[in-house]
Amino acid sequence: MKRLACIFTICLCLVSVDCHAELTYQELQHIYKTSGENKAPLLDNYLLGLYEGVNASNLAYYMQTKQFLYCKPNNFDLNINNIRSIIKDAHEAYNTEGDIPVSYLLFVGLKKTFPCF
Repeated sequence: MKRLACIFTICLCLVSVDCHAELTYQELQHIYKTSGENKAPLLDNYLLGLYEGVNASNLAYYMQTKQFLYCKPNNFDLNINNIRSIIKDAHEAYNTEGDIPVSYLLFVGLKKTFPCF
């Protein structure tokens, strides 16, 4: 009986943990402002990872449809400042509340910044 109660307690703890991997713009800005220099590189790496994921999706979409979702010039490499700026611009254009995920803002911002003609 003790073993069953222990297993039940462990399962209850695992189910009750609230976790999500997606940051909203408001959460991202809050972390940047309150964390100082020690977490900024981690957030920058998070944003670079989001960009790489969106970039991979763009390539996968092209391989299936022969059309790109956005058309960044090949000779233009995005850095972290460009990525932050694209996210900020998309946030200001589409969502002043800050509750849209950063990944969506990056995708929409890339489409707006680098449209395909």
